[in-house]
Amino acid sequence: ANEVEQILKSDSYIELLEHIYGNEPNKWDENLTGFSRLRFIINAFVRMRFCNLNLELDFIETGDQKSAPKGFMPWFEIPSRFTKNEQLVFGHWAALKGEVDVPNIYALDGGCIWGGKLIAMRLDDQKFFAVSCVEYFLKNPNLIVASST
Repeated sequence: ANEVEQILKSDSYIELLEHIYGNEPNKWDENLTGFSRLRFIINAFVRMRFCNLNLELDFIETGDQKSAPKGFMPWFEIPSRFTKNEQLVFGHWAALKGEVDVPNIYALDGGCIWGGKLIAMRLDDQKFFAVSCVEYFLKNPNLIVASST
């Protein structure tokens, strides 16, 4: 994360953005360099959903846990995951609707942008709070950001 942060803070951020998209590499290697290394780091943060036992990432499937491609599983179900005893809070996987039945794993993406819920979690006691996005924005139309084409 620090590597990507440093580039984004530098004058080279535009060049990074020009090379950010792509599905390769799909596996971490300490020897990765340049834009391949940065692309993998960014993809791991925003697109990692399914992994196989070789720790290769699938960047195509975006469905829920049951839609894992053959030989793949959700990243948080990898048996060798070294963070099993850590509490992890994550988002950017709307298909899960904020629901994961794995100890110490907390999904916050309730698919608000797709008409689902906006979810927050109080870290002190892991209590979840959710509000229907459709209902909330109907009551607060001044919060809707209009885009022009």
